[in-house]
Amino acid sequence: MERAEDMWHRHLFIGVGLAVWFLQGPYAVGQLLSTTARKVPNFARWEMESVEMRDGRHLEGLIESESNAWVNLKQVRQPPGRPMFVVVRPLERSTVAKTVRLSEPQRQELAAKLHRFASQRTIERGRADVIRLRVYTEPDRHYLGYPGQWFRLESDLDEALTRLIAVRLEQMFTAYRDILAPRVELKRPLRLVIFGRMDDYRAYLRRYQLDVPNPACFIASANVVVAGSELSRLDIEYKRIAVEHDNINEELKSLEQEQGDRLVIAGQQLREHGVASPVIKRQMAAIRRDFDTRIKKKADELKLCNRKNHEVFQQATRQMFVRLYHEAFHAYLENYVFPQADHEVPLWLNEGLAVMFEEGLLESDTLRVDAPNRSALRRLQEDLRSDHPLPLRQILNAGSQAFMHNDDAAHYYAYSWGLVYCLAFESRLLDSPALEKLVAKNQRDVDPAERFEQLVGIPLDEFELQWRSYILALK
Repeated sequence: MERAEDMWHRHLFIGVGLAVWFLQGPYAVGQLLSTTARKVPNFARWEMESVEMRDGRHLEGLIESESNAWVNLKQVRQPPGRPMFVVVRPLERSTVAKTVRLSEPQRQELAAKLHRFASQRTIERGRADVIRLRVYTEPDRHYLGYPGQWFRLESDLDEALTRLIAVRLEQMFTAYRDILAPRVELKRPLRLVIFGRMDDYRAYLRRYQLDVPNPACFIASANVVVAGSELSRLDIEYKRIAVEHDNINEELKSLEQEQGDRLVIAGQQLREHGVASPVIKRQMAAIRRDFDTRIKKKADELKLCNRKNHEVFQQATRQMFVRLYHEAFHAYLENYVFPQADHEVPLWLNEGLAVMFEEGLLESDTLRVDAPNRSALRRLQEDLRSDHPLPLRQILNAGSQAFMHNDDAAHYYAYSWGLVYCLAFESRLLDSPALEKLVAKNQRDVDPAERFEQLVGIPLDEFELQWRSYILALK
């Protein structure tokens, strides 16, 4: 049985993989943090074609065709932290200074990604339809099981929600793989267990003598990610709204049919009574306006119902998915990339990486982390502006208790995120010997501050001053 303290100790070894991917070479922090014009990298950035305009603009996307008169560009915009969108732009050749094309294999890959993006909802529904689920019954549990490529999913939610969760998790593990390729084979089954009631979630955790306030956690000793929610209760409301949607839709169809029939009958009756044509036209127009008003009102009801349905699902699932992605990433790193047996990862690094990735944008099986975690940034900036901000030395030395159930835990997560975000986006250091030394197992007994200074190449106090300025300048 795993004690609460053991659960948090398992975080010490999980985050290294992504950091290795982020960090390369000694961290020239003085130069990097003093740069006034920073270009934040997108670690899941697509390879795209580009068009240089004569007015200085730089447009990216897929060049669909070129002629002497026009360049047709499917422009791709990825605003940091916001969903991607695509705009088809016909550009006059006289306004174009230069075009840069990809190789044919790269073009085909980009075209396929754009197709998946345009059809994302349709594809997601199609993937959900082909998910193969089995019903399992145990003495104290009844659930649906999905044997995925990367994990085994167990869910007591209904079939539709279980299928959707399976698709989303498959997409996330594909994105993790693209960010950080697997380095080891799975040595024991990885399970993801989803509960639709928080009471059932807490009861399951008691098997491992755990009391976790968060709605998800990774239990390393059992190699299982467990997530709880109130989706079962909210699913009832979701289905009620779906029935309401169907009823309104039927009423709308009836109104549209009734309008046509009423106009035909009214026209016949007016002509039979010898009503003059101008009068018939006015009365028919009045009938049509009345029906148009009723149809518009019913169509507005349908839009509102659709919006309510969407909001019910979004509100019910967002928190669960954020925590699930956080813990699933830990599990992926432990099982497929950097097992505990071979690495010693500082807790701040592990948790900072997980916080950074928990709210990434998933687009066409690509995970974008090109903007700060808003809640972590807000909390960190508030603390740094206070009279008593936490010193970085305290974060680097923090043990598992600091990240557990106390008032300061959220601050430790925010500071850890801030450190990782700065190292990742400001230094762009990848596969550095300095980082390899930081996470090497033989560094366990080295002072954490000394290990960090070896990584960044300057004294901790000097780094801390520049780091605070960097964080406070983020938007």
